[in-house]
Amino acid sequence: MRKCLAFLILLLLLVIAFTIAFSNSSLVFDLYKMEYKSNGKELKEIEVKNTGTDRVTFSKAVIYGNNNANLKEVKLGSIKMWSNDSNSQPFGALLPLENVSIAAGEDDELSLKFDNDATNHVSMIVFELGDGSSVFVKILEGYVTGTLDYQIRDGSNVIGTESAKNATIYLIPSGFALSNPSLLLPLQLYHRNITLDADGAGSRCSTQLHTTQQYFYDDNNDGKNAITEKLVYGVQTNQQGCYAFNVPEGNYDIYTG
Repeated sequence: MRKCLAFLILLLLLVIAFTIAFSNSSLVFDLYKMEYKSNGKELKEIEVKNTGTDRVTFSKAVIYGNNNANLKEVKLGSIKMWSNDSNSQPFGALLPLENVSIAAGEDDELSLKFDNDATNHVSMIVFELGDGSSVFVKILEGYVTGTLDYQIRDGSNVIGTESAKNATIYLIPSGFALSNPSLLLPLQLYHRNITLDADGAGSRCSTQLHTTQQYFYDDNNDGKNAITEKLVYGVQTNQQGCYAFNVPEGNYDIYTG
C-alpha cells in the first residue's frame, strides 16, 4: 500500500500594499505583520515608515469598510490620532485628527479600534496630510484555504483516506519549479496570521489561527536573499489536515513535497 496526496483549495483573494510618494517625503505602509485582535475589535501592526527627508503630519482620515462596526480610535504608536468612545463613527466618516506627525526616517505602528467585530472588513485607509495632499493604503485580506488528505492505495486502487496531519504545504510562483526544497530559507520578519474555519463548514475544520511563513528560494545557495530569487509561502496543516494561507496578490501553484 502507498499514500498519495489529495488536496482542496477553496478560495483566493487579494492582499495589496502600497508605497505612496509625495513632495519630498515618502510613506510606506507595511502590512506584513497586520492582524485583527481582541475578537476583531482591533486592527494592529500596520507599520508606517517615513522614508523621506521631511516630517509628515496627518490632519484627517477616512476609514473605509463593509460592515456595521463603528470606529472608536485611531492610534499611531502610543499617540491617539482620533478617539471618541461615546460617539463612535461608521466606516466612511471624515475624522479630524490631532496634529500627529512622523519624523523623517522613523517608523511606527498604526492601529484601529472598533466597537464590534471588523475582521476582514477594513478595505482602505485614506489620510489627508498637513500639506494638503492625500495618501492611502488598501487593505484587502487574501487567503487560500483547504484540506489535505493522504490517499491509501493498494496498487492503483484507493482503499482509504487519512488526514495529512502537520504536513507542510507551499504556495510557489506559478510556473516555478521547486526542484530542491532544502534551498528554501525563511524570512524571519515575515509571518502573517489569519483566524478562520478552513473548510467554511464547521465540520472537519474549526475556527483557529493559521500562520503563513515567507521563504526565499536560495537559488545560488549563498544564504542571502537576492532580489531576483523567488518568494515562497508555507503553512502547516493541523491535526485534521486543514490549512489556510494569508498571501499577497499573485498567481500560485501548490507544492506538497
